[in-house]
Amino acid sequence: MSETLLAALLPETRQRLSRVLRASTGPRVSVYLPLAPPPDAAQNDLLCRQAVDAARKRLEALGVESQEASRRSELIGGSLRESAPHAPPRGTLAGFESGSEVCSLGLVQRLPFLVSVGKRLVLRPLLRALQIEGPYRVLAVSTKRVALFEGDSRGLRRAAQGELPKSLEDALGSETTEKQLRLRGTGPSGSAPVYYAHHDASQEQKIDLRRFHHAIAAALNARLTNDAVPLVLASDTTHQGGLRAELRVPGLIEAAATASPDYWTEAELHEHAWPQVERVRASLMSAAPESWERARNTGKGVDLLDDIGAAALAGRVRRLWLDGDRALPGSVDPATGRAVPGAPDDDVLDALAEIVMSHGGEVRVLTSGALPSATGAAAELR
Repeated sequence: MSETLLAALLPETRQRLSRVLRASTGPRVSVYLPLAPPPDAAQNDLLCRQAVDAARKRLEALGVESQEASRRSELIGGSLRESAPHAPPRGTLAGFESGSEVCSLGLVQRLPFLVSVGKRLVLRPLLRALQIEGPYRVLAVSTKRVALFEGDSRGLRRAAQGELPKSLEDALGSETTEKQLRLRGTGPSGSAPVYYAHHDASQEQKIDLRRFHHAIAAALNARLTNDAVPLVLASDTTHQGGLRAELRVPGLIEAAATASPDYWTEAELHEHAWPQVERVRASLMSAAPESWERARNTGKGVDLLDDIGAAALAGRVRRLWLDGDRALPGSVDPATGRAVPGAPDDDVLDALAEIVMSHGGEVRVLTSGALPSATGAAAELR
């Protein structure tokens, strides 16, 4: 699946959406359901029923037998209702269904109501939202405490500790480095012997910190070795350099919350860490023109839709930039990759997004003015 989604979805949601993307049974259903907060939450059930009815009618119009259309529309309706209690109260429920596979997730942003039934899923609104609000993690480290947190734009919560040590003492136990004592001789009056240390205190502390950082990194590297969810390191300068030298986590970002997190609440930790994630995500979007120019200058940039489609089907697209506001009704020919005009529920740009994601490429959704192409899409090839 796309690195964009890998970086923006927690594992269980990622797996469900991946199954929907891989399924190829008949038309696919996409629903975006804006949620009303209390005391108007009862409207959500009504809107969900409208979405289910609309999906059923469109499935039938595309030739799906009535009983099967009812089953499939109720499948996505049930998934939406199950996810509703866990969704942001003023956000959006996004649901996707493809035959026997279904996935729903809550978004913080409030998106327009949409029901689409076509050859491809409508993914651009989801991707654009996740680029802004998607999940992130914080690793808070001091000698007294090691803790992993996870959350999103709304805040943080404590994550499962797993094999992470809880502190320096927990990591090293009684095996902290001790001074090696050497006998120099007797004192000036010939009385008690005098000892000296082979290492001074600062050297011993450095040795213990290296072992501490190695223990933290060993646990986290094993756990997050293929996980690109952004990770912020919250610690003072004592730990920043040593941990970064040991960590092999794809999501670790350069920006940090550089201070001791010992006395920060989860809310304060989020207040310090979330802006770092926002800046990193914003920089990825603003770097699109420069990245596109670099790809084009090396012969790896294409922006004609047919060329992008052919490369996407061959699994050759490393990164795809899409206009998030443009509609291009139609589909992509599964044999040639050519853009084919078609029904309004099908969109060429959404089709390209799904194809690229299914081959492990990265998809980024931009505003029209930020896109480095006039065709609605631009791609960097592998």
